[in-house]
Amino acid sequence: MENIKNLNEGNINNMFQLLFDKISFLENENKSIKQEMKTLQKVSKLQIKSLNEKITQLQSEIRNLNHLNNIKLEKRLIQNEQIKKINIKELKTIKEHDNWISYINIFPNKNFISVSMDKSICIFNKDGKLINKILNAHDDYITYITINPINNNFITCSYDNNIKIWSYINNEYKNINIIFNAHEKKIWKILYYNIEKESIISCSEDCLIKIWEKNNNKYQCVTILNHNGTLKSILLLKEEKYIISAGNDGTIFWNMEYYTIEKNIKQALCYMTNALKRIGNDNIIVSGGIYYKLRVINIHQKIIIREIDNIFQCYDICEIPFFRLFFVCGSSKNIKIYREDNFESVQIITNAHNNFINGFLFLDNDIFLTYSYQTIKIWKLEIN
Repeated sequence: MENIKNLNEGNINNMFQLLFDKISFLENENKSIKQEMKTLQKVSKLQIKSLNEKITQLQSEIRNLNHLNNIKLEKRLIQNEQIKKINIKELKTIKEHDNWISYINIFPNKNFISVSMDKSICIFNKDGKLINKILNAHDDYITYITINPINNNFITCSYDNNIKIWSYINNEYKNINIIFNAHEKKIWKILYYNIEKESIISCSEDCLIKIWEKNNNKYQCVTILNHNGTLKSILLLKEEKYIISAGNDGTIFWNMEYYTIEKNIKQALCYMTNALKRIGNDNIIVSGGIYYKLRVINIHQKIIIREIDNIFQCYDICEIPFFRLFFVCGSSKNIKIYREDNFESVQIITNAHNNFINGFLFLDNDIFLTYSYQTIKIWKLEIN
């Protein structure tokens, strides 16, 4: 009561004035906030409109691309329907190795190189003439070779657990670097993980995938991925950012950024080192099986979409350029040809070799190589 009595008319007026000033300030603030909200709403609507226009444009582009793709597919299918017979004509037989030929790769200039269980490396020109032979390149069977297309260096791996890097010096290839004991057991396959940086990825019977980075001309293992079973093959899908590994326990999709397992397709067993290939542009992988089966795997869905009964165990798979067809070879003297659109068998080329066929690859659109035991053959493909 005493405080109220002390209030005089002047004090009350001052208090009311302060109150009115505060109310006026808050009203102005409210107007400002409302104006900002209206501005933001306009901006948001414009952004949404712009995004919708971009989405509409992208959808139109996708429809056009799908239309063009369908036209190309129909053209390929028409071509396939017109195929009456596939002939291969043997152009040359080469015998320069004393044991099983493990793998062949091709230089950018179409010269090709082979490695063998006789521990040697042979380099041929595109006509099949031997131009260089490296004896005792490893201490044990050589299993794989990968070429760097930038500088024509190549890398080899072996049962001796080592990886070797080779370079062309003074008109011959010399071993310039060795990763000793890169794995504890046989190394089945090596690839350039990054060609520009010359980093390497390898897989082994010790169930490990290793990524090696080059620093001051020395290689250091920076990443180790542990497979659940014996590894037979690896495949890099850089656009999709996947490392695909296959072995006795299935086919695993690894996230290339985080090195985590996204999916293990346990039914997709891989028998030999090369029987894991991407086919065409249809997001399809074909894997060779140990039970006379081929597994067709969808990359995006990461599931088997088709199982194909094959008459022999599959050692290698190779697409035929310009036709939606692919070759399959393995524990047979024959080559089996399949269609990519429906995975039906088109034809079997019998007795292409006198022994199991380890693999093949194309030198040109209609010229390809096959290799079996000690023999390399050059063929011409004729599709009528």
